[in-house]
Amino acid sequence: MVKQLAQYELTERIKQQNGASWWRGWDNKLERDVSIWTIPHSDPRLPKLKSSAAQAANLSDPRILRVLDVVEDSEVFAVVSEWAHGVTISERVLGRAPLKNAKEIVLSLIECISSAHNQQVYHLALTADDIVLTNSGIKIRGFGIASVLNESQVQSTPDADIAAVGAIGYASVTGTWPLLTKCALPAAPVTNGLVAKPSQLTPKLPAFWDNFVFHTVPTINTNLTYQPVSQLASYLQDRPKEKLTSQGLTDLPSTKISRRGLITALFSIAALFITGYLLVFSSLSGDNQTNPLSEVETGTDLRNEELPVATLTILRDGNLKTISGKRPFTLQNGQAIQIQLKERRTVQRVELDLVVGGANFLAQVTDTAVTIKSDNGKLGDINEAPTTAIIFGPRFITGNFITVWVELPEGGSVEITRVATYGTPS
Repeated sequence: MVKQLAQYELTERIKQQNGASWWRGWDNKLERDVSIWTIPHSDPRLPKLKSSAAQAANLSDPRILRVLDVVEDSEVFAVVSEWAHGVTISERVLGRAPLKNAKEIVLSLIECISSAHNQQVYHLALTADDIVLTNSGIKIRGFGIASVLNESQVQSTPDADIAAVGAIGYASVTGTWPLLTKCALPAAPVTNGLVAKPSQLTPKLPAFWDNFVFHTVPTINTNLTYQPVSQLASYLQDRPKEKLTSQGLTDLPSTKISRRGLITALFSIAALFITGYLLVFSSLSGDNQTNPLSEVETGTDLRNEELPVATLTILRDGNLKTISGKRPFTLQNGQAIQIQLKERRTVQRVELDLVVGGANFLAQVTDTAVTIKSDNGKLGDINEAPTTAIIFGPRFITGNFITVWVELPEGGSVEITRVATYGTPS
């Protein structure tokens, strides 16, 4: 039997969270879909929810799914808001980031959040799950509701919205979530205690994405100084070339140069040019050339692509068994996936999709096949990987074989549904 609250039918319960229920509802008077959150009358958050919902109801921005009504019966109190038909950013980017129009979406989000802040209304619990992509642009849900129902998981200052905007930009181009707040996307990989830069996960990104998240996401920049949300758009621009500025130049008295002085100056310039040419030529032709990848950190200068794989095998007790990379397979503790590349490649990262997270992985890149785990050619490692494990390190490694070892702290096994490797020709 469909439950009725005043003029609204609760047609489908979408989820239960922290003692509250989220429903898709139907407005019988205006014949439209609505979103309905309900909590029991005994819930101590009820007074705060009433106040927050009333404040959000006055927001005037077409991108915000506004609070429409509040109703109650003998059992529950309900907040009714607009419903958006579309998919969330989380649903759209999962497994297939980046969004083609990510910059435009984030710029629209910045404008909307800035408008809300100007009206002294803050979301405080925003994630990629709350941005709905529709035919008419983005729609943001949860104003006046989410921060109250998730109060144990959110910051209580406007800086939370700035961090969320940066995180949504990060998610739009990487398909992962960089904050500690709960989100449907897998957690972004961490190295040396910091979340990876977007350019380390997605090839051919414009450089401004790294700059944007550096100024907004606290798990990337631990010394972050928050700027007003209205200023965030400036970080989503390509950096202009540096221009020379005047340094207090003074006028010099006019001078005349003799013919002899002119000839001397020309000979001096020619000598300097020849000397410089010889120095450059000798440095290029020397025997002590170094591999430029041996010292540089991962960045966007070296673009990557999906690497061609010759064979994919499972290493069990020193024995190899060839498998198909397209179907799920299972690994036990201490076993490994060994990938032979069709040609020698410089490897940037390895990605694995898991049915259940929690496994530890270590990836090695070597010239020859290995049968024992070691730090030789170590690309990177990850502990307690979520359902998508992205393994990379501070430097690229070149080789013919990639070996990924699994460690299961709780025992049992882990099922792998996808293996992908990325890098560039060596």
